[in-house]
Amino acid sequence: MEIEVLIHTDNDGVSQIVDNKDRKLVKAFYSKRKGQYSIMTLRDEEDKRNNQMNRHLWGIVYHAFIPDHFETPIDVHIHFSDKFLKQESIFDFDEKTLQAEIEKILKEARKTGKSILSTQIINDKVEIIWVRSTASLSKEDFLEYEKNVIREGGSLGIEFP
Repeated sequence: MEIEVLIHTDNDGVSQIVDNKDRKLVKAFYSKRKGQYSIMTLRDEEDKRNNQMNRHLWGIVYHAFIPDHFETPIDVHIHFSDKFLKQESIFDFDEKTLQAEIEKILKEARKTGKSILSTQIINDKVEIIWVRSTASLSKEDFLEYEKNVIREGGSLGIEFP
């Protein structure tokens, strides 16, 4: 499970969760995980892609592919996420290190907002295929992703506003 909360740090360096609903989410998150480890990722809010950028991608860019190339914006999103945000990890393993390696991969996936599409064992190697979520992208990475989608659209003759 992953939650996102807004934290404000005042001029004295004191940090505090801004929204009471977020406080309840954090409390519920930790109460269900007594005795377990969790990972906290801190990031400047301005570094993360914002809702306006996401609305532009879904409302303008993805919509330009409908209906000539895809049926729905979700189809467009799945296609280009697979094309531009898919990653593959292949690693060797032995019986003793397999669990540790898988835990390391899962930790990395959670940390970077990746969805695991498939895992398979081939001989003495584990192959994991995953896709990064656009929600987890920085502004820079999100704009690069959108640029790639627009470039693909241009090659299909789509003109973007």
